Amino acid sequence: MDAGWIAVLVLALLLLALLLFPIRISLCYDSGNRGNGQAQTFRCVLELLWWKIPLYPSQEKMLTPQQRKRKEKKLARKNAKRDAKAARKGHKKASKTSEKPRAKRNLSETLDLLLQISRSGSKAVKRFWKGFRVDHLTLYLKVGGVDAQATAVSYGKANAAVYTVYAFLMQLVTLRCTKIQIEPDFITGESRIYLSGKLFFRIGTVLAAGLSASGDLLRLLLGGEKAQKTAVS
Repeated sequence: MDAGWIAVLVLALLLLALLLFPIRISLCYDSGNRGNGQAQTFRCVLELLWWKIPLYPSQEKMLTPQQRKRKEKKLARKNAKRDAKAARKGHKKASKTSEKPRAKRNLSETLDLLLQISRSGSKAVKRFWKGFRVDHLTLYLKVGGVDAQATAVSYGKANAAVYTVYAFLMQLVTLRCTKIQIEPDFITGESRIYLSGKLFFRIGTVLAAGLSASGDLLRLLLGGEKAQKTAVS
């Protein structure tokens, strides 16, 4: 075997390894707790084999404990001003009775529409979504309200919304090791959201779906041109 064939074989193996290369994106969101002065946080880390690359916040933006404490105090003041402004705006909206309420699409109807759109696509689109996998999806939701009745109502709405979204995701992507916990807070009335998970996919899956979709589009265009020629003749 000459050097040319060896080079081609090496390039083919490298290309195969690239297509099968696993990519993981770790996501974590915590809304924090205003009552305890805990600020909301969001982390996004790209995992390539044993390497972990922080995407947000970047390595340069990591704060010291003193800087983080000052930032949390500043954020608490900002949230207090925003809540006061929202309360004033809500009072103004309540005073306006001439406006007719617009019909809003609820969460279940919106998700059903998105699911119908995803199902109506080609096989390439379905393979594209199924090529994504979410591992260790964890959702902790604490629901509060101004009083016990408001907390109970919000708790019921939260359960309906969360499990509707979960059912939608189960039909769209692959979910593994999912943990969902929703609980009401009748004591403090505070609400909190903690969401984390790892998104897994391979480069080859995305490329194959893209090529297949391009083929479907090309066949559609050629079929349209053929139909036009037949109609002219």
